[in-house]
Amino acid sequence: VVLLVSVPVVRCDVVSISAHRDLPQKPSADVQACVSWMAHLMVRIQEEGSQISPWSLMACLLLQIPATVLTEQGLLWHRLTEKTLWLRRLALDFGAHLNWPEQIPDSDVLLSTLALHRTVVHQKAGRVFLVWGGEPEGRHPVSPEEGVLRTAAAALMLVSYRNQSLHVFVRPALLATAMSVTKSTERDDLLAYFCFLQDVFSNEFIFIPGRSSQDFEEAGYLLKKCKAVHISQQEVTVSDSGLEVLSFLQELLKPFINSYQLMFRYLCEDADQNFTEKQFLHAVRTLATNAVLSGELDTHEVLSSNVQKNVLSALQRLGMATKTKRSEIEEYKVDKAAVGRAGDVLSGKVPPQVLQATPAARL
Repeated sequence: VVLLVSVPVVRCDVVSISAHRDLPQKPSADVQACVSWMAHLMVRIQEEGSQISPWSLMACLLLQIPATVLTEQGLLWHRLTEKTLWLRRLALDFGAHLNWPEQIPDSDVLLSTLALHRTVVHQKAGRVFLVWGGEPEGRHPVSPEEGVLRTAAAALMLVSYRNQSLHVFVRPALLATAMSVTKSTERDDLLAYFCFLQDVFSNEFIFIPGRSSQDFEEAGYLLKKCKAVHISQQEVTVSDSGLEVLSFLQELLKPFINSYQLMFRYLCEDADQNFTEKQFLHAVRTLATNAVLSGELDTHEVLSSNVQKNVLSALQRLGMATKTKRSEIEEYKVDKAAVGRAGDVLSGKVPPQVLQATPAARL
């Protein structure tokens, strides 16, 4: 297989380097950009060649069910089976490689998959439940706060499996989310929000730098291929049969959007002028736990320390936060006004054009 790609050419001053070859050299900005580009490309190639398991598809669907349903009422098994088979067809439409056993009935494949992961979910009386520790032996009943954290631990196990297949759906999901949040059909508006989401979530997903327009085109092509949208020269509109696909894709990104919005709001309204990472993680954990208990937040992914740290990294990369070191302690300082604007764009209150330049939309 021959892979032809356009690689940025980095020119070096050979004389200068050879004259100082014994001294440690800090790579130039061009070299660092080239290395980063190649690293993203290699990971993206690995993603495209990876095989997706039935369990990863099931995890995608289970995480779109409210946690209270999975811990109390349970999800009907036949419903999960139907949706998983539907999602398999969508994944294949999107070009995924599936590790799905042949010559075995689909129902047996899914039952076997569920049995292999009985420490995460289990089936009882035709329903699927999230495994939750409940009341520990010899101890008093758990508090509501501890209950949230126990449910989060189980949900984050599902998240780790879901993430194995996110690369298949993320680009169409960005476009589906752009259509939902902006309430626009104009391709330029959709591209602007699409690029903004890529900028914000580039710590969560792999996007090759400089390929936002191509990713947008790919997303449009895949949604059109599965008959979810109609595309004209100027617009992208929902088809009559596209609501199920778009709804699934929007729900796939919803935990990330809700988690980032909560942390952006905290940083704007409650965070101190300077704070450490430890202080931030503790405050967000408390805030998120209370938000889940009150019903304000319906995702447990905000309790993931990786997601919390990714928010700080994203804000640094976007120039909305700085990290300094004082007395051997690293502290963050955020531009609250800029973070507030980013939060407004994320929720669709203001257009992303106020924050960034956008390449021309071509689908």
